[in-house]
Amino acid sequence: MMPDRIARQLKIAEKHPNAIVGSGFFRLPRGSTRHYTKWANTLTSEELYLQQYREITIIQPTWFFDRKVYDCVGGYPEEKGLNDMVFFHRHLDHKGAELIRDPKELVMYRYTSTSLSWKSSRREILRCRIRPFERRVLMKWDNFTIWGAGRDGHNFYKELSPELKDRVVAFCDVDPKKIARGFHSAGRVIPVVHYSKVKPPIVICVSMGRTHGALERNIDSLRLKQGKDYWHFS
Repeated sequence: MMPDRIARQLKIAEKHPNAIVGSGFFRLPRGSTRHYTKWANTLTSEELYLQQYREITIIQPTWFFDRKVYDCVGGYPEEKGLNDMVFFHRHLDHKGAELIRDPKELVMYRYTSTSLSWKSSRREILRCRIRPFERRVLMKWDNFTIWGAGRDGHNFYKELSPELKDRVVAFCDVDPKKIARGFHSAGRVIPVVHYSKVKPPIVICVSMGRTHGALERNIDSLRLKQGKDYWHFS
């Protein structure tokens, strides 16, 4: 922890008593989880909310908040390995909840392969992310499309509640084979369309920063508004 961490975050928390206040961080050893560290440290104030379903946008070791934030959430949950994610989303369930990050690197976040965060399965993490997404976003949509007919898109669909599975009208992709094949599940065939023909709202289940910019360019070409027409989930 840097010497000025408490003073800086306290100043922010006093002005924003309903906020989880975080900060920038660096890893030790340097270079550990480079992609994740860069993502978390470069999110804009708006992206702290817009990318909340991809991952926790303010990492737990940097958290600083008023006692009433803790009490409002109902205390720290006991879910082993996922308690930070559960707390984070319960916080955001409350009206007026804020997320604020001091961009300065105030915390040294040590990397270790024995961390509890590595002990939760991909399926457990997916379920923990998808439930708040369902209640805060998907339940407000009459229908939607899943962008990505690969593993992540399929897993996302499989974990949806039955009611929301029925609202999936299509997948979209760029792979001609997937488009020709369609998506088959429990006797239902869901069409896979080319991304250029997709209609919002959309859940994007393709990871950002992994396609040399192709995904981002394709999304930009559709002139859609993030947080309204589409949400990133992967």
